Amino acid sequence: MLDLYTIMKTFNKLDNLKIAMVGNQKHYRTMHALSAAMFKFPGNKIYGISPKGLEMPTEFKTKDYEDVTIDMGKLNKTLAEIKPDVVYAGRIPKEYMKGDASKYTYQMSLETMEFLPKHCIIMHPLPRIDEIDPNLDAHPNAIYFAQARNGLYIREALLSLVLGRI
Repeated sequence: MLDLYTIMKTFNKLDNLKIAMVGNQKHYRTMHALSAAMFKFPGNKIYGISPKGLEMPTEFKTKDYEDVTIDMGKLNKTLAEIKPDVVYAGRIPKEYMKGDASKYTYQMSLETMEFLPKHCIIMHPLPRIDEIDPNLDAHPNAIYFAQARNGLYIREALLSLVLGRI
């Protein structure tokens, strides 16, 4: 819910958006939930950018979901081709890496922003390890700290609703 709220607050809509989910779609429950939720709204297209073997499970895909299996060193080029409205980044834990680790590791940086549309936002469920360069934190389109803060507001609203205070 907090991811939906964050996207709605940013774009004033939840439909007709392109979302690039970057990292480990196979094991990331936040990516499963966001994918399922975004497909409740018309016109959304989701691209799951991951190394081979970490693609989104079938039960969270629709005809509007596309696996983009890449060597993660080609992330910026891939994002430039997709032109997403939202990049939802997630880490790839080392226990899921098989073989050459460079195919699995990535880091979004200020340079990455040059490959994205000017309106594109960067989201992340946090905590991060090294998939987002801390220098990106001050960029106005890096909204993952606001996203985390929105979680507080969503929980407050839900608790008020459940306790009959709304």
